[in-house]
Amino acid sequence: MHAKGRPPRRTPGAAGAVLAVAMITGCAPGGDRPAITSPPPNIVLISIDTLRGDHLGTYGYPRFTSPHLDALARRGVLFSDAVSNCSWTLPSHVSLLTGMYPSFHGLLDDGVKLSPDVPTVAGDLRRRGYRTLAVVSHVYVSSVFGLERDFDDFDDSLIEGGKRNPIGEEVVDRVLHRLESEPDGPFLAFVHFFDPHMSYAAPWPHGDRFTDPDYAGPVNGSYASIVRYLGPHNLMPEADRRELVGRYDGEIAYLDAEIGRLLRELRASDRLRNTLVVLTADHGEEHRDHGLIGHGYSLYEEQLRIPLVLAGPGGFDAGAVRQDLVSLIDVAPTLLDVLGEADRREIQGRSLLAPLAGPEPPVVAESIRFGIEMRTLRSGRYKLVHTLATDHREYYDLDADPGERFPLVVDPTGGKLGSALAEYTATADGGWHLKLVSNRPEPVRCRATIRVEGALVRARRFFSENIGSKRARFARFDADEEAGVLTFDVLLENHRGEVTFETDPPDARASFDVDFATEVPGVGVFLGRGESVSGEGPLALAPDDPRVVGFPGNWAAMPSGLYIRAVQRRAPSGSEALLSEDAIERLRALGYVDAGVDAEG
Repeated sequence: MHAKGRPPRRTPGAAGAVLAVAMITGCAPGGDRPAITSPPPNIVLISIDTLRGDHLGTYGYPRFTSPHLDALARRGVLFSDAVSNCSWTLPSHVSLLTGMYPSFHGLLDDGVKLSPDVPTVAGDLRRRGYRTLAVVSHVYVSSVFGLERDFDDFDDSLIEGGKRNPIGEEVVDRVLHRLESEPDGPFLAFVHFFDPHMSYAAPWPHGDRFTDPDYAGPVNGSYASIVRYLGPHNLMPEADRRELVGRYDGEIAYLDAEIGRLLRELRASDRLRNTLVVLTADHGEEHRDHGLIGHGYSLYEEQLRIPLVLAGPGGFDAGAVRQDLVSLIDVAPTLLDVLGEADRREIQGRSLLAPLAGPEPPVVAESIRFGIEMRTLRSGRYKLVHTLATDHREYYDLDADPGERFPLVVDPTGGKLGSALAEYTATADGGWHLKLVSNRPEPVRCRATIRVEGALVRARRFFSENIGSKRARFARFDADEEAGVLTFDVLLENHRGEVTFETDPPDARASFDVDFATEVPGVGVFLGRGESVSGEGPLALAPDDPRVVGFPGNWAAMPSGLYIRAVQRRAPSGSEALLSEDAIERLRALGYVDAGVDAEG
């Protein structure tokens, strides 16, 4: 028997290695593709921040939140099992715009910009004669992180450097104004809306539309009224939770009306007739489904399940419902396939232009936000959730347990899920990984100089900015790539950070000179699974040294210090991204900073 509201799914039958290859290369076979659209269609790519798919009518939600989005789905293809590749804004949007998993495009956290080595779908379309336009409404989808590259007209002025987030009306007005000056010829318009994100303050009459008029509790939709309930140990009365959800639904209803207005104006100007509309979200939102509020803290379905609709020219049958598992990395290859173009080699997703004619490839989601490294792998109805810090694994049968309440003790696929995730991890986590660990509130200062025999490539740091009271703050991070020298100085307080780099050639040896300043006992340098290193002077290591393979089973139980491991795989990244103080204050007001949540609790 299948769970109510979920279509039956087939059990994965391919071997783990085959699953991993299909996942990493995006080479899942497709069925017969329809004729190529001519002339090339305009493309309007709409991303709605923090929108759960299961809060739309077209996905079975009983409230009347989304009549215009439901109508869009009726004239296009609805994907009933669409997920994000990350549970927060920056990595998921970059996956949408590149067709690559977060570990491969490199923007897993907010310390770096998009590398010029990473191609985008905007660049692909511009090289094919498209004008490219974007209007965005949050700093994590802005030029601060290099997302303006490959757009002829990238408008992030509404966010005022990250100090504010415009509402849907402002975004629609700006898009329509920009389109008025677009010349003839095909265009890509990437439109990002922020409205369903906390705080919930939809304009009248939508803000109170789904709330109880007799409610007299503290929740009014503002972040200040919600913050007391963010942590897993803070009980939330059901009336308060219902008010929270009602205000979230009001934001959806307001934005639905604005998107309806955008589509009406495109139709009135005769632009919609040859326009492919792609509507999706970057991630979902938790409303205490697993004891938390918000997103970025876990990889359960309420934070990953998103809508995906494609409507317009390009071979998308009106009213069709696709049940195969898809994700954000599939959008870019689909847009290229509409133009009859072969996927570029960097794309890891698959075209959704035609139904699958072979095994359904699995999908990965991952996050390292707030110092917690997590990955999931979905294959059909089965899912593995892996927390690297504790090596904790949870298996789920989403047909039998769609709410992920009852983790299975063993892999229900006979080891295929675990093998495929291990293959992905080995492929994605390339180069040297230096885990900075502090399990106590007393400060630990680590100064290190690393010299490699060759060139230093793609040196990155994580958890260095905007994380909150748990700190991994870098006073220095200097990489001289040609000289092969990396120097950093970081202060840790009850948090985990990470430094990664690669070498050219990949098998080059590295020398680590590390010094600690702290009152915490037992601090030191550790290899791989936790072998302690003693002695004076630099430590010379080769990436094939068996001592630097693996990682401890439980970071929380390990001494503070620097842990060194190596994996043979490249993962591109870019230069440092710097947020203004105003942007950081805005992130704090939205709960991204000092969120007060013990996400590991």
